[in-house]
Amino acid sequence: MTANLIKRLVFLFYGLLSATAGYVQNINFDLLQGQSSVKIPFELKHNFIIINVRLNGILPLHFIFDTGAQYTLLFKKEYSDILRIPYLRRIPILGADLSQELYALVAQNITVDIPGRIKVRKDILIFEEDYFQLDELTGIFIDGILGGDAFKHYVTQIDYRKQILTLTKKEHFQEPGSHYHRIPLRLKEAKPLLNATVTLENNARVPVSLLMDTGSGIPLLLYANTHPNLSIPEKTILGQLGKGLGGYLLGYMGRIKQLDLPSNLEFTNVLASFQRLDSASQIFTQNNERNGILGNQVLRRFDVIIDYPDSVLYLKPTRSYKQKFNYDRSGMLIYAIGHNLKDFYVNTIIPGSPAEEADIREGDLILKIRGLPASLFDLTSINRMLMKRPGKKIKVTIERNGERMEKTFRLRDLI
Repeated sequence: MTANLIKRLVFLFYGLLSATAGYVQNINFDLLQGQSSVKIPFELKHNFIIINVRLNGILPLHFIFDTGAQYTLLFKKEYSDILRIPYLRRIPILGADLSQELYALVAQNITVDIPGRIKVRKDILIFEEDYFQLDELTGIFIDGILGGDAFKHYVTQIDYRKQILTLTKKEHFQEPGSHYHRIPLRLKEAKPLLNATVTLENNARVPVSLLMDTGSGIPLLLYANTHPNLSIPEKTILGQLGKGLGGYLLGYMGRIKQLDLPSNLEFTNVLASFQRLDSASQIFTQNNERNGILGNQVLRRFDVIIDYPDSVLYLKPTRSYKQKFNYDRSGMLIYAIGHNLKDFYVNTIIPGSPAEEADIREGDLILKIRGLPASLFDLTSINRMLMKRPGKKIKVTIERNGERMEKTFRLRDLI
């Protein structure tokens, strides 16, 4: 897998499975408090929709808006401890490999204040430990997930360009004009799924069911053994797809020839992650009726309207519709650490990549990049540098075991 997609948050939320059923509930009332619609500002970072919220009206936090998550989650128990939130019970949850037992705490009747004078009052799950550690992966502070189920009674519009999320009561929603493509959805536990077709490198056309997941920063993830013709391309890179509840998720990064969405919407030469699932995971995936995930790197190319009450999706292509799917050309996975997430170290090196050939190693601390102190950048801007055109020379100064070294390499396509 290319390091860029790892660094650009090839992160997959695997949900909390049926182990949590019956423990977590929404407390239903009018979220819009008499308004016909509200607008919620967000920040689009690392292809995540980040909403600033307040927990119990006090603590400011950053939550990901995730249509692929059934529940609202708090990653960091220290925050709920600060607020002295009582815990109803401790429950087991399953990790990304569906084998390692982890634990979460259930807190009832918690208020999540959202811009637009919205108060979501519901039960939430609080991890005993920060299993995801997204701060390091993304270079931004992320405290939890706001599950899409909180908005399932409304029409939800996502304007990626203006970075505005709009909630509208169904009775006040007017169906958009012909410039929007109308696509039927299926809702599984408030998670939207749509049908699509992928064309692989061997020209096999495979019908797939995809989870529409705004909590995923990838273009596309395919579970390779959920359809007899859904094979992994020959030209791939093995690596980490991201982090799940049980740790790192291993898989492959490659390309497919074409992705066809309903209503004649199509993309060519699409960057895709592939994962082989074990038997337990296959059962889980089949029960959820899906072959993969459609993430924000595709969705952000549209103005998106999800009509939850009528199970309909509206898509309007934007100027970015035809943009190429870019990826890292260095072979490095870089993490951000430190108080301000301004210290950058190499977490993973892809074998045979320019970074490995330059003798950059896991654990190296990046002090300078292109002659400038690394602390002048954030993780996003560093990753963008490593996506430049093939042949671009990159010079970095690293520290290894207390020794400073200069390394130079040229970017090139890895897949």
